[in-house]
Amino acid sequence: MSNKEAPRTLTVSHYLDARRVLMDPLTFSSARPLTTMANGLGYSFVLFCQDPPEHGRLRMLIQREFISSRLQALHGWIESGVDTVLDGYPPAPTDVDVVATLTLSLPMRVINRLLGVADADSQAFKHWTAKAVGHQDGKLPAALGRRAFVELHKFFRGQIQAQREQPADGVIGHLLTRCANELELINFCVTLMIAGNETTASLLSYLLHLLATRPALWSALREDRSLIGAVIEETLRFDPPIPFVSRLVTRPVVVEGVQLSRGDTVLVDIAAANRDPECFTDPEAFNPTRREKGHLAFSHGIHYCIGAGLTRLEAEIVLNRMLDRYVAIALAAPGERYPNEYFRGLKSLHLSLQRP
Repeated sequence: MSNKEAPRTLTVSHYLDARRVLMDPLTFSSARPLTTMANGLGYSFVLFCQDPPEHGRLRMLIQREFISSRLQALHGWIESGVDTVLDGYPPAPTDVDVVATLTLSLPMRVINRLLGVADADSQAFKHWTAKAVGHQDGKLPAALGRRAFVELHKFFRGQIQAQREQPADGVIGHLLTRCANELELINFCVTLMIAGNETTASLLSYLLHLLATRPALWSALREDRSLIGAVIEETLRFDPPIPFVSRLVTRPVVVEGVQLSRGDTVLVDIAAANRDPECFTDPEAFNPTRREKGHLAFSHGIHYCIGAGLTRLEAEIVLNRMLDRYVAIALAAPGERYPNEYFRGLKSLHLSLQRP
């Protein structure tokens, strides 16, 4: 009979300890095996579930899509997309669900363009990504989630075959001859579709919800747009789109005074670390003028979110275009969150929008 203890899980909520874990991939591993699907293939979130040196190889493949010059090339196109949505809103103050009309659709269209696929597929993507992250039942991939991954794999396999014959300007066309195999390229596409859409959609809905309950701040932003960046960063600290990440312990280590062994799990509570009173003054207050910087909403170290710049760009454009049009925004109904522990975005957000 073995006396070996069962693996344990430690939740890390202090900022400095959380950052230490995220900075040490040798001791705290992100590597996870492929999850096998019904068709015998496997899925894995690329960049999220790999350690060095594999993580570095994969990041090098995709990083050119997220450099500043390529993001700025999207600026005008994103502005036009936001304007199209806002043009469709009624002129008088009315109840508008900005989640259904803007914060879900915009990130999806941006990721479509990044990948090089048609906007016509957006509705199907919304359905598949919602199922894949467990939005329907509040659980990460179970039966419905696995079926959604199968559908996503099937779709992107078709896109890859089509672009072998006629490459498009986007991630798929760029990676056709650079990925190790077709499955790796498919998993790249699925990761970008889910992570790039869900995290940005969550940030946009949180941002508008927070501002709808702070009319003085909305007025201040209309007067001084230089405050927008600080408001976005404070939103990320205050309500991060992904509240926690997990790491697998690879060797004996002490964390927050607890002795951990190989095989134990560390749950990094990003939401709690971002409100650590030892690092953030009055952490429960939403304060864009705070002096403390360095939230962990986009992680830290080698797994720092490669799409952080694109997410910030979309948030800046949405805020600027709405500030141009509306003198005030207010909640028309309480926001409703998805019952999901990992992606916690708003399911609906009804706002009253007031024009000059």
